[in-house]
Amino acid sequence: MRGWWTATLWMIGCASVPAVPDDPPVVETPPVAVEEATPESDGMVELGLDFRGVELGSVAAQPVLVALHGRGDHPKHFAHLAKRWTRVAHVVVPAATIPHGQGFSWFHIRAAQDDPTLAAAVSEATRRVVQLIHARRPAGHPVVVTGFSQGGMLSFALATRPEKVVDAAVPMGGFLPKGMWPTERPAHATPIFAVHGEADTVIPVTAPQATVAHLQSLDWPVQLHTEPGVGHTISQGMVSVVDEAVRSGVSSP
Repeated sequence: MRGWWTATLWMIGCASVPAVPDDPPVVETPPVAVEEATPESDGMVELGLDFRGVELGSVAAQPVLVALHGRGDHPKHFAHLAKRWTRVAHVVVPAATIPHGQGFSWFHIRAAQDDPTLAAAVSEATRRVVQLIHARRPAGHPVVVTGFSQGGMLSFALATRPEKVVDAAVPMGGFLPKGMWPTERPAHATPIFAVHGEADTVIPVTAPQATVAHLQSLDWPVQLHTEPGVGHTISQGMVSVVDEAVRSGVSSP
């Protein structure tokens, strides 16, 4: 990734209601909106490859932002955060594959960072999202991924695969299981900007700290931004830095 990402990089859980501030002023012409709700689909549309979810933004070829919700969350809810990027990207918010309460889960495993069963579960969920991203990638345009909690774990996983899948990743409240830690930096090394609450008791901040420290030991373009006093949620402060990272990611060549 070029530009701001290179120069100023700073990173299992339950769904949490994000505190999202108003969208910043923009001067772009609003895009043509994609239909995002029908009574038959409970607010979701078919995305292909057996995925359903929410699509927002222009139908024209442009950067794609894939937004991955957390455990028990629903694309319609997570889209309230993702909709702020519809003027700079076509936003895809897929539903996870496992029904969970009123929402969905990407996997059921809740285990320590070094538990191999967790790595296996995250790896399988990532494999399916990779297929969706390849199917939705527009020629010549970047793909950025962000996500919270389980979605944050998948964001880390997508950015650290041996082959290039995404052009930038912005994980929130997640980490990468140790069984998935890369052993070397590939030539394409996807930039990662991760954010995490320092008071998180669901996924302690030590988990992303260990992930980022390992990646930095490989000279990976990654840094972790933490928010004091924030638990397992997306605070307004986190949204501000994530917003800048996403906008920089989708605008990079």
